[in-house]
Amino acid sequence: MTYQALITANEVISIAFMDSNLATSKIKDEFIKVAQETYIRELLGDDFYEEVLENYNTSPYDDLVTQIKPALAYYVKYLALPDIITKITNKGAALSTSNTTEQVDSVGRGQVRRTALEMGDKYAEIVTRWIQHDDNKNDFPNYYKNNNVRNRVSRKCGFIFPK
Repeated sequence: MTYQALITANEVISIAFMDSNLATSKIKDEFIKVAQETYIRELLGDDFYEEVLENYNTSPYDDLVTQIKPALAYYVKYLALPDIITKITNKGAALSTSNTTEQVDSVGRGQVRRTALEMGDKYAEIVTRWIQHDDNKNDFPNYYKNNNVRNRVSRKCGFIFPK
């Protein structure tokens, strides 16, 4: 099992964040790895995910990775937001503040995270449709839609239901 990041911190910021001035240091490699291993592996299935990592920069896998990047960027945003919003010091956790902006309350912060997760999920659906489209499905014979967890279950309000 070889890990290869399919997206960079710069790409995450340009795709998923409105503020392009966000420091790339806020998007840690660990967030990218966990998002990719959790959400993209689930999307593709273990075997096909490994195949994509081995061939990510060759055709037609490079086109697939281009399709995956928006979903992955929003999943990274979902995972990174608590660290971006919260500053941890030796005195404990505090919300990052600025003199020129107004802080969002906890409900607003939760909504921002939920929106990032929903955007990732919607882009993941686009990836699935793209792979299964007649123009592309012959390029990926090892993609089995039944290995895609999203084709077997649905998530609603934090609950998982079989399809």
